[in-house]
Amino acid sequence: MVFIVYADRSLVRSVVKPRKSMDVKVIIESVPTDSIKFVGLTEQEGTEGIGSAKDRKLIVGIDPGIVTGVAVLDLNGNVLTLQSGKNLSRRHVLRIVYQYGTPVLIAVDTAKPSDYAKKLAAMVGAVIYYPDRDLSIARRVRLQLRFPVSRELRLRIRT
Repeated sequence: MVFIVYADRSLVRSVVKPRKSMDVKVIIESVPTDSIKFVGLTEQEGTEGIGSAKDRKLIVGIDPGIVTGVAVLDLNGNVLTLQSGKNLSRRHVLRIVYQYGTPVLIAVDTAKPSDYAKKLAAMVGAVIYYPDRDLSIARRVRLQLRFPVSRELRLRIRT
């Protein structure tokens, strides 16, 4: 089980101690914070590297879990990237998303959005979308067939 905590390392260490035994291994790792910078909508500092992608508004589909799935689409429904990874933090997901533009909508496929999705939406000031009821597997497959995905994107998911 992995817990991702957004707090100062000294605070975490005061509560949780590293430990290793036959059944349990507790590791405390720091993630450098200089790799991503949140910039307000009116600020221009630090956004030069994004180029024209900063103006593109995005829909982000998120399926959190042990393996988190991320789909980034433009507002026309064109799939820009599909990625998945084990134990992806919200910060890592945003690093992926901001390569393509600014998220305005975070979408999930469950009637009750996870805290992960709610917090992700709150972090970027995006609206969260969720269906009235959980989507069946058959419905998910039908939706997937409506959005053709290039071979390049399929290969990226499997790696």
